[in-house]
Amino acid sequence: MPSEVAVHARLAYLSMYVRSVADSRRFYAESLGLELVSAEEWGCVLDANGIQLFLHPSDGDDRQRIELTFDVDDADAAVTELTTRGVRLSEPVTDREWGDRDGAVLDPDENVVYLRSKRSN
Repeated sequence: MPSEVAVHARLAYLSMYVRSVADSRRFYAESLGLELVSAEEWGCVLDANGIQLFLHPSDGDDRQRIELTFDVDDADAAVTELTTRGVRLSEPVTDREWGDRDGAVLDPDENVVYLRSKRSN
C-alpha cells in the first residue's frame, strides 16, 4: 500500500561505517567495479551507477553501520511531516557548508535517515 506521506524521496547516497576504509574501497572498486569519485581524510566516495556510496571509518559503535540519504523537494517540510506522524528526530534541519539543507530521522531500528534538499537562496 503506497504511503500517504508527501515526502517522495529518491535515494541519493548510502553511507557505510566500515572497519577498514582501504579494504572496503578495494572490495567495492576492484571487486565490484565501482568508480572512485573522491578519497578524503574522512573516507571515500564511490559511484554505484548514479548512487554514491560513502565509506567512513567505524567509530567502534556496532549499532550504527548504515546511514541513508534521500533527496526530497523540501527537507524542512519532509522532516516536519514525518516527526508530526511520530517518527523520531535524529538531527534538526540545517544548512550544510556544501550547499545542501538536511535533517535526519530514525527508522524503527534506529538507523539514521537523512532527508536533503538544495538550499534555497
